[in-house]
Amino acid sequence: MSRFLRTVIVAVAIMTVIVAPASAAPDEDFATGSGVIVVLAPGFPPLVVDIFVDAHSDASGGNPGGTVNLSSLGESFTGPVTCLVVTGNRAIIGFEDASDGHITIEVVDNSATGSPDTFIGSVGTTGCSPLVGGEPFSLVSGDFVVHDAVPLTSKSQCKDDGWRDFTDDEGHPFNNQGECIAFVQHAA
Repeated sequence: MSRFLRTVIVAVAIMTVIVAPASAAPDEDFATGSGVIVVLAPGFPPLVVDIFVDAHSDASGGNPGGTVNLSSLGESFTGPVTCLVVTGNRAIIGFEDASDGHITIEVVDNSATGSPDTFIGSVGTTGCSPLVGGEPFSLVSGDFVVHDAVPLTSKSQCKDDGWRDFTDDEGHPFNNQGECIAFVQHAA
């Protein structure tokens, strides 16, 4: 089977699965999904890149976790998420590839506008600083979901069953309003 056909089969398989956060709590930031971009460069055949993202953190970006995988033509960049910064519909994700080190990507969930979601990446960057330069690629198929959580900062957020929407620093849900309020008071 040709390498091109194998890449197309993998792309179709990935496109059929829309990834949802398995256990994302309402107060977590997350970016999940999969998609395909096509990179066009003069003098080269189109390059199809498969993207898989499952990144999550607490509302302030702490305790990041998950995995990112970028693959094309049998090569891949893959590794654990080391940082996540979510602002509105935009997520900047850093991950560590065993061979190439730190890679930063940015995914944008454009579902509210009806435009295709976008992707941009950079090898050799550090942290989760916004990527500068380069044009984002629109997904030709697939979908990203980006969720910007509201951090728990006031006792009023715990009232009227609001405590049900938050977790403590270790991701454990509160059992009642009192636990939620005590957490806010302790964090202040």
